[in-house]
Amino acid sequence: MIEAETIIRHFYTALARGDSAAAFALFNPAIEWTSAERSPYYSGTVTGTEAIVTKVFAPIRRDFDGFACTPSDFVSRDDRTVSFGVYTGRARNGDGALKAPFVHVWTVQDGRIIRFVQYTESGAWAEALGKE
Repeated sequence: MIEAETIIRHFYTALARGDSAAAFALFNPAIEWTSAERSPYYSGTVTGTEAIVTKVFAPIRRDFDGFACTPSDFVSRDDRTVSFGVYTGRARNGDGALKAPFVHVWTVQDGRIIRFVQYTESGAWAEALGKE
């Protein structure tokens, strides 16, 4: 069985090269995705790839140019991996630059990502989007 951390690293690598299809192919069809509660893209826990794309990824692409999610450190145990990193980008609605730290908690089951929970500095998102 492939280690959870390896799968999560593949996810970030696919996103960084602009290959969303490869990143989303790592999702279990029943994946549960929970964005940070006070972030602009919080919708409770979203289930399934299509809902995640519609409620999270599409709005981020709509709102930011040059958006990047760059992990720097990983901690793994069994089926869980925690990644630490930073989001960057420039808001399309003005001059707001995003630089927000994140912690992602991932759960992998049978070689596919089954759960994601995000922690981030919601104030940095609001500031970048001019919604302070």
